[in-house]
Amino acid sequence: MSNVTTTGNPPQKRTALSRAVAVSDRVSGIEDIRFLESHCRLDADAARGEHQVEFAHQVESSADEANKTLRVIVTFKMTGYRITKKSKRPSVTIGCKLLLKYKITSLEGLGEDNFTQFARFNGIYNAWPYWREFVQSMIARMGLPPLVVPVFQLSSSRRPAE
Repeated sequence: MSNVTTTGNPPQKRTALSRAVAVSDRVSGIEDIRFLESHCRLDADAARGEHQVEFAHQVESSADEANKTLRVIVTFKMTGYRITKKSKRPSVTIGCKLLLKYKITSLEGLGEDNFTQFARFNGIYNAWPYWREFVQSMIARMGLPPLVVPVFQLSSSRRPAE
């Protein structure tokens, strides 16, 4: 009879978050954050009536093994829809594309899916304050009532857009 002792958690399917954490554990810092694109559009009658606001985002990532960097590009979009009895049409659009450049200690053992999941969680989380400030600033410059962009939340019921 042998005595076997096990420690730690049993093997599990790697979750999206665990794949992101595998990259996050090797990130030594953010080297750069910059706006690549920005745009705003406002209808002349946008300030009138009731509105519904929707937010969307997309991410892409690429690793540079030679320079030990990970580039994450996050594209954000806010659309304000004017609600009328007949339709729901866009009256305000604000968007931007941000580049985040991370320094990473090692890419060994990491794959594209790790980088994608890191971008979906950490990239958006790190870019979100810049996005919030951009929207609030543009709303004010457009002469619209203040709008507070909600905080970015991770939850099982609301995942980042694919």
